[in-house]
This record gives sequence, structure tokens and C-alpha cells, in this order.
Amino acid sequence: MSPRRGAVIQRTNTQGSPNSPLGLTLSAAPSWLNGSVQYPVVAISFVGFADFRSVMTEEKLIEAAHHLAESREQFVKELRLAVEGFMAFSDRLRTFGEYLDARDAKINAGVEINASVHESLARLVDLLKENTIALNENTERLDSFLKKFETYFGTERGLDFEN
Repeated sequence: MSPRRGAVIQRTNTQGSPNSPLGLTLSAAPSWLNGSVQYPVVAISFVGFADFRSVMTEEKLIEAAHHLAESREQFVKELRLAVEGFMAFSDRLRTFGEYLDARDAKINAGVEINASVHESLARLVDLLKENTIALNENTERLDSFLKKFETYFGTERGLDFEN
């Protein structure tokens, strides 16, 4: 069997095959059927990872630690930039909310002014109606007065002559 990197699990049994395609040896029939209890033996070996000290030297370990620290620092920088971006976005949203509140307040003030102008115009229409009615009454009174005056003193032509 050629060495492979990673864990190789070999199960052996008294009735197993050592040339199993997966590296596992399984029994053809369960052991409890023939009346005896036999537990399979499991052997786990790490082929290619047996000695970590020989694979990674002290310099490589220090280099890996430095790389991990640099990666962590870069991650912290990126995280700070992301948080700053979110904070700037939050400030922008807050400022925009304040702008919308001020705009709504001005719109509401404009609506109140329009409502008061509408009420004033409605009162003005009522006053103009009353004034028109009074003016019409006065015009009728003046017409009747002029008729009486003309009947008493005569027409306009009669005023042209001197008596």
C-alpha cells in the first residue's frame, strides 16, 4: 500500500480482506451470526503527517506566525474600514433624516399658511357678497330718489331752462 497524505482507516477482522479498494477491511458476515462476538480492530494512522516537527521547521513556524499576525492586522484594518464606512453611512442617513424632517416641517407650515389663506379668502368672499348686496340696495335707493327728484323738479331738459 503506497503512503497517502491524510488519515487512513484500516478495519481488520478475522474474515476480512487486506486488499479492500478503500483501505477498509470488512467481514463478509456479521460476527454475531455464528454465535461468537468478535469486535473489529480499528487502527488509525496518519500517513505523511507522522512527525510535524520534521515537516515544519522552526523558521517556517515563526514565518507562519508572522503571516498569521499580518493577516490578522490586515483583517482588523479591513474591519475598521468597514465599520467606518457603516458609521459614515449611518451619519449620512441621520443627516438625510434631519433634512426630511425639516422639509416636512416647512411643508406643514406651508399647508397651515394655505389653510389660513383659504379661510381668509372664504371670509373675503362672504364680505364681498354682503358688500355687493348693500351696494345693490343703495343703487336701488338712489334710483328711487332720482325718480322722485325728477318728478318733483322735472327732467334734465327742464333744468336747462332758466325760470
